[in-house]
Amino acid sequence: MLYVALTRAREKVLINGHLSEARSNLGAGGWLKALLEKLGVETASFEGRQEQWIHHQLSSGASIAIWVGHGGGEPKRSEERAITWPDSEDKPIYMPLVETRSVQADLGEETEPVRDWRATGEHVHAPAAAIGRMVHEALRRWVSPQDPALEGLLEHLAFEEGLVDQGQRRRAMLESQKLLRRFWDDPLRGRIDRAEERHHELSYTLSLPQGGMDIGTIDLLYRDGDGWTIIDFKTDELRDEEALQKAVEDYRPQLMRYKRAVQDLLNRSNHALICFLDFQNTVEWVAIQ
Repeated sequence: MLYVALTRAREKVLINGHLSEARSNLGAGGWLKALLEKLGVETASFEGRQEQWIHHQLSSGASIAIWVGHGGGEPKRSEERAITWPDSEDKPIYMPLVETRSVQADLGEETEPVRDWRATGEHVHAPAAAIGRMVHEALRRWVSPQDPALEGLLEHLAFEEGLVDQGQRRRAMLESQKLLRRFWDDPLRGRIDRAEERHHELSYTLSLPQGGMDIGTIDLLYRDGDGWTIIDFKTDELRDEEALQKAVEDYRPQLMRYKRAVQDLLNRSNHALICFLDFQNTVEWVAIQ
C-alpha cells in the first residue's frame, strides 16, 4: 500500500507514523525506519523541534516536510453527548431489504468441502469424495476413456484433490477410469451424444414463491426428440437393492428441485434421471417422477 501511495500520488503524499522514545531519544522502527533511512532523514534531527514543520531536501530535488507531535499518554476525550436522530415523515427512497433464506439443491459427495488429504502409504484408499469430483469433472468435459488426454486430466485432478501419494493417486485414477468406462459403454450415453442440445454443469438461481432462492447446478441437461432431460451423476458405491432405494429417496428432493427449476426457467416439461455409476458394478438409471 505504501508503494502504491508513493508511486501514484500526483501532488503530495501524507504519511502518518509512530516514533518511540527511549532514553530521551526518538527512534523509528519497521517500515517507518526503512523509509526514513531511504530518505536520508535522521530521527536525531527531530529533537527539540516538536510541534513544528521540519523541511528536508531530497537528493532527487524534491522536498518533504515532517511534523513531529508530542506523545503524552492517552488523548483527551470530549464529553460524549447523546445524539438524537431527527424524525421525518418522508417516505424512504428504497424499501428495506427482507432477508430470505436460500435452499441449496446440490447435496452429495460432489459438494463435500475440499480437504487436504495428503495421505501417505500405498495401502490407503483414495477418498470417495475425491473420486466423485474427479469423475464429475471428466464428465463435464465429456472426455472419452479412449481419449489419451484423459489420464493426464485425471492425474491433474487427483493432485488438485491433495492426493500426493503416488499409490493413492493411481488408485483414484483407476477407479475414476473404471466408472467413466462403465458410463461410456452404456447405450444411453450414445443417445446423449446425439442430442440436439447439451449443457454440462448448468448453474441456476430461482426465486421461490414462499421467499428465498433455490440455488443449484445440474450435472447434465440435454434436449432430443423426447424433450428436455436432466441427468444427475452419483458415484456412491451401492451394494444391494436396499442401498439403492435409500439413495434414491435421499436424492429425490434434489432432483425434484432441478425439475421445478427447468420447468420455471425454460417453461418446458422435463424428465429427470439419476445415473448411479457404481450399483453392483453396473450403471443403474432411476427416473424421478
